[in-house]
Amino acid sequence: MKKILMMGIAALAGLAATGVDAMTLAEAGAKKAEAAANQKTMSAVIKDLSEEDQVKFLAMVNEEIANSEGSAEEKTARYIAAAEAALSSCPKSNVAALTAEVYATVPLQSLPLMSERLASGVFSRGTANDAQVKTAAESVMKAIEARTSSAADSDRRNTAAVLAFLNASGGTPADLRSTLLDGYPSEASMEWVPAAMGEVDGTKDYKPLLGVETASPKADDVFTILPMAPAVLAGSMMADLSGTGTAYTDAVLDPDQYALPDQGGDFGMEIRIPRTTDQSKPWYNGAKRGESYDEPEVYPGQSF
Repeated sequence: MKKILMMGIAALAGLAATGVDAMTLAEAGAKKAEAAANQKTMSAVIKDLSEEDQVKFLAMVNEEIANSEGSAEEKTARYIAAAEAALSSCPKSNVAALTAEVYATVPLQSLPLMSERLASGVFSRGTANDAQVKTAAESVMKAIEARTSSAADSDRRNTAAVLAFLNASGGTPADLRSTLLDGYPSEASMEWVPAAMGEVDGTKDYKPLLGVETASPKADDVFTILPMAPAVLAGSMMADLSGTGTAYTDAVLDPDQYALPDQGGDFGMEIRIPRTTDQSKPWYNGAKRGESYDEPEVYPGQSF
């Protein structure tokens, strides 16, 4: 009798450790909003799901975050919190699959910071030797590459994941970078990774990896309105775009930091066509880019 009891306790312990069928995916789905906002809830749900459902639930939570209110920075923090909770609460056998889901379903713009956090936390090498680090990195990257294979930006997503392992490794083994980037486009090893690792000018720069120079829809909006602007204003806008540090320049460099009205600010002539091109008028702003000023309620010759 005692033997049977001990066997039963062992079986229950194994069930609790793996989370097999302890909670259905439908039951977990009812908690996705709470899990997206609370790491404890995320961790608890992950522990109660089968490995297959853990992956599906993480995808559900990431979608919930994507559709929630908040800035890009706030959402990035939520993606990271959800990933950390999931990866620290799942069995080791499911780490690769969950990591692959992270790099497949989190927006590309959030992945560089995701990689930094995972490198210093979940993926920290601890006492692992070089052989173990290399084996683990190759195993997880294989899962990530398979999961992102159909994505248009798979090379960039995969490179972002490689950065997590390179940062976590501390620089060894020496051939880890070449091993993980084998078969990737030349930009990954020649541009994206060196810039992201701060090897170009000592400062980490993720713009090449994100393709920000050519992928900003908001920057394109500037060129859409240029033909409607007076010649003198168009020239001023183009001067801004050449690097004077205005809202338009920021939009070109960083799609997550648009200085536009829907971001909660009044940026004056940065986003409006002036009512005059006469630079002698007090309300003309062509020579005062970025400064605040008060327009008259009624302009000369106007009546309401």
